[in-house]
Amino acid sequence: MKKVFLSVFVFIYLAFCVTVIAQSNFKELIFKNGIKVKIPKNWIIMTNNLMDQLDTNTEILSGVKQGNNEILIAANCYTHSNKQASATMRLSVRYSRSPSQAQMLNMTDDDIALGNYSGRLATEKTLKKLSPNTKLISYSTSLDSINGLVTLKTEFVTSANEKTLLYIIPLESKRIKLHFTYNLREKSYLLPTIQYIKKSLIISF
Repeated sequence: MKKVFLSVFVFIYLAFCVTVIAQSNFKELIFKNGIKVKIPKNWIIMTNNLMDQLDTNTEILSGVKQGNNEILIAANCYTHSNKQASATMRLSVRYSRSPSQAQMLNMTDDDIALGNYSGRLATEKTLKKLSPNTKLISYSTSLDSINGLVTLKTEFVTSANEKTLLYIIPLESKRIKLHFTYNLREKSYLLPTIQYIKKSLIISF
């Protein structure tokens, strides 16, 4: 009986030690406005200059001024080489008047359909500027949620075998945007990481 008890004790002790000592593959980043997110340590975080250039390119391609947009973090995942990212993520805040969470809850199917139509047209226009030979294969907009906050989710696939996921959380005076792209050929091991990052996003306001 004592041997059994000792074995159980050793097992629990070792399990506990492993839990305490082991390091996570994710690191939590804390930003102003109570925004927190976890990203993998092996993802490469862009410098501030590169993030500013992302905003510049977005303004050129979309025609929407980016002066009130702040990229908090942009990071890339490289699985084969440092030349082509297999996945990307970007978390940003746009400081402008936006719908409230209550208004988001009251969105109708017609509202979503209208947003889907205009969003598809804008995406097709941007794709033509960015890569004329790349076609939009599928595009959809729906309501989602991230940690209790109503979120507008847009997802689309291009002929380059790339999928984009965009989550927009309107909060009246600002809106939070979480943006991902990933290579569909590597979906099996990229998507679980993307889903984890999404679930880790916390916004306190």
